[in-house]
Amino acid sequence: MSVQMKNGGIPPKISGNFYGKDFIEISQLNKEDVYKIFEQAEEIREAYDSGSISDLKVNARAAILFFQNSTRTYSSFNRACQILGLDVFAEHGMSAFSLAMKGEFLRRTIQSIYQTQMLTAGDVIIMRHPDTNSSHIAASAVDASIVNAGSGSLRHPTQALLDLYTIWKDIKNLNNIELIFMGDLKFGRTVKSLGSLISMVGKNIKINLVSPDICSLPDKLREEWEEAGVKTTQTTDVLYVTRLQQEWFEKSNMMNEYNKIKADYIIDYELIKKAKNNTLLMHPLPSNGEMEDPKLDEYAGARYLNQMKNGTLVRSALIRQITKK
Repeated sequence: MSVQMKNGGIPPKISGNFYGKDFIEISQLNKEDVYKIFEQAEEIREAYDSGSISDLKVNARAAILFFQNSTRTYSSFNRACQILGLDVFAEHGMSAFSLAMKGEFLRRTIQSIYQTQMLTAGDVIIMRHPDTNSSHIAASAVDASIVNAGSGSLRHPTQALLDLYTIWKDIKNLNNIELIFMGDLKFGRTVKSLGSLISMVGKNIKINLVSPDICSLPDKLREEWEEAGVKTTQTTDVLYVTRLQQEWFEKSNMMNEYNKIKADYIIDYELIKKAKNNTLLMHPLPSNGEMEDPKLDEYAGARYLNQMKNGTLVRSALIRQITKK
C-alpha cells in the first residue's frame, strides 16, 4: 500500500510558518526556522520564570500517543502542552491498544483517536512509534498536525532541536564547532538527527565518530554529512555520548554482540577532565552504564541534565508555533 500524505507524500517545508503543519523530519527546516524555535523557547523561558506564561497560552488540543516506551520524551511533551494550556489526552501504552502497529491498522488507530478526542486541523498529535514511516502514515490519515516524537531508528527531530539549542545556549555561534559522537551510531536516532541538523545550520562543522564496528553510522548518512561539508576532527567542543540500544540488538537477534561490547565505551570523571577546556558533555539519556560515574555531575561542562529542561522549552516552542495562528 502506498502512503499518501496531505500534500502528496512529502512533509511540507516549514519556510518560516509552522502553523498547521506536520513536523516529521529535520529536512523540513531551514536555518531561520531553527532560530525561530530557539527565540520562541527563550520567550517561553522568560515568561515562565517571570510568572507571565498565561500570555503565551494557546487554545488547542493535543493527543500524545506513545507506542514505544519513553520516560523523558513523554513527560517532556506532556509538560510542554501543560505549560501552554492545551487540552491534553496522553497515553503512554498505545501498543497495548492495537493489534497491529503499522500500515492500515496504524492509520485506523490514529483516525479513531482523532475522532474520539474531537480534534481538528488546528490541533496536534504527538506520536512515538518503532516504525520509521509511522509519522508519515499518521499525517496522511488526519487533518491535525503530526509531531514526530521519535520514529524507528532514523528520526528524532525534536531531540535534535533541543540538543542544538543546548549547544547554542553555551556557544551561540553555531559555526566552526567540533563534535564527537560516541556510542551506538547505527541504531541510535539522536546522533543521526543532530548531525543532520547541525550540518544544515552551521558552517565548517567537524564530527568524529567513535563506536564499535557493529554500531557504526550508516554509510548513506555519512555521505550526506560529507556532502553538506562536514569534516572529521580529533578534538571537540561537544562530546555527545549515547547508550548502546539494547532493544534494537534484541530485535535484530544480536544480544551476543551486545554483551561483548557494552562495557567498552564508558566516560567517567577522570577521563572527561582530560578533554579540551569547556568541552560540553551531552547525553540524550537514559544511560546504560556508559556514564554512571556520579562525579560527572560535578564536571563544569556537564549538560545532560540541562538537555532535559531545554527539551520541555523547545517542545513548548514548537507546539506553540504549530498551534498558534
